Amino acid sequence: TVLGVGIAFGLAGELVQSLLRNPLASPDIIGFTAGAGFGAVLSVVIVGTGAFVLPGAVAGGAVAAAAVLVFSWQRGVRPEQLVLTGIAVSLTVSVLTDLLITRLDANSAADLVKWLIGSFGATTPSVRLTLWGGIFLLLPLALWHQFALARVSHGGELAQSQGIDPRRNRLVTLCLAVALVALAVASAGPLPFVAFVSGPIAHGLNRAPRPTLFTAALVGSAITLLADMASRSLPGGFSLPAGIFTALIGAPVLLWVLYLQSRKAFP
Repeated sequence: TVLGVGIAFGLAGELVQSLLRNPLASPDIIGFTAGAGFGAVLSVVIVGTGAFVLPGAVAGGAVAAAAVLVFSWQRGVRPEQLVLTGIAVSLTVSVLTDLLITRLDANSAADLVKWLIGSFGATTPSVRLTLWGGIFLLLPLALWHQFALARVSHGGELAQSQGIDPRRNRLVTLCLAVALVALAVASAGPLPFVAFVSGPIAHGLNRAPRPTLFTAALVGSAITLLADMASRSLPGGFSLPAGIFTALIGAPVLLWVLYLQSRKAFP
């Protein structure tokens, strides 16, 4: 489960960042992950069990992605506007998620709060089967889609000259990203920063042009593995949710990316 969640988040982050040519436009920054988390929590509140967490996460992520695109559309999508709109949507959805949690009893609310931070402690065989089944389906599609995504990310005219429809390509990219985020969130909660940091670290390692999906997937799995190991290795048998450690890894990378963005030096 740990590796699968990292692969899903790493792929989703690199897909969106490559499409929008902006390292800040990752699913956990622009609201996709928050939307998936809200949908999952809403399904628990409505049904009373976690049986429909995955459909809820898919629906929530899709609605959040649609909202970000609609509210940031100004004769096209500008990455800077999309990032700002996505942050606003993410904050709004997070508040709505907190309101939903207040409708639950104390024990259920405590479990959901831990899950929303990001934790691998509650995974079940059915969750693992769903996660890896989804990855085995979506990973080849994403790698096959990389060729077209690379052309679209360098401009619509180049893509059209090679017979690629930019609008269809963008839609496919976003659908793949939402599905991957939903799988990861349904399995371990909205782990912060994994989708965001995987792409920049992957490019720092191999200096390859965007997109570099396979390397980003490996980086994502390495981050979640390190976070899980850290959460289980605290002294005295004490444990913390893995999401705390992914945040500790991601915060310095965020500062690094912001610094590079300010100098316009990001590849």
